[in-house]
Amino acid sequence: MNLVQAIAESCDVYFYEVAKRVGVDRIAEISARFGLGQTHTHEFPQERPGHVPTRAWTEGRFGTRWEVGDTMNVGIGQGRLLTTPMQLAVMTAMIANKGQPVRPRFVRDVQYPPSPVPPITNIPMSHWQIIKEGMYQANNSPSGTAFASGQLGVPGVKMSGKTGTTQVRSISLRERREGLGRQLTRRERNHALYVGFAPHDMPRYVVVVLVEHGDSGGRVAAPIARDIMTRTLQLENYGVSADE
Repeated sequence: MNLVQAIAESCDVYFYEVAKRVGVDRIAEISARFGLGQTHTHEFPQERPGHVPTRAWTEGRFGTRWEVGDTMNVGIGQGRLLTTPMQLAVMTAMIANKGQPVRPRFVRDVQYPPSPVPPITNIPMSHWQIIKEGMYQANNSPSGTAFASGQLGVPGVKMSGKTGTTQVRSISLRERREGLGRQLTRRERNHALYVGFAPHDMPRYVVVVLVEHGDSGGRVAAPIARDIMTRTLQLENYGVSADE
């Protein structure tokens, strides 16, 4: 499996291996460049910065050694990594724009303050293309995790994205083998997550959907994102007039 397939099909094992090779400190370094671990708006004082762990932080905070398994957990967005939907929107916009950040605003204004995140200029263009192709395949390939709900209701416009399923409790191997994971109460079910942008070939909008205890990013969050993006594009007259 290559990187494009791993993104499209959400293959944890691929990213476990990548995380092991890269290491948590390098993951933390590049995460910060994509806007994780920091706030992004002035209009929302309750916004939290989240947290991207490092080896030194963990050993200093908890007095425990950082293990390879911790790195693998962070490599798929779990463990001690904490992010917000706003941070994921900023990160997704940077992928769509090949390194150029966007300062999010709740109300459109004539003033556009600069983003607190500087542009990323030293990543080869071919790398951006691989990531974007993987996100395109997630929505538009039959094997993609968002394919069932990834088609926009706007002719000729394609969306790219990535599904996520955030585990909220540990499920033992025995539970998995016996199928107990499907009998969890609502509060024990995973969070459903989807991030995406459209149009794929000329990105204009980013959408992030988080459904608490929604269980599946592909089945629950992605359809909501599709509907939001479809209506947004329709309001800009991509498909139908705004008064329909």
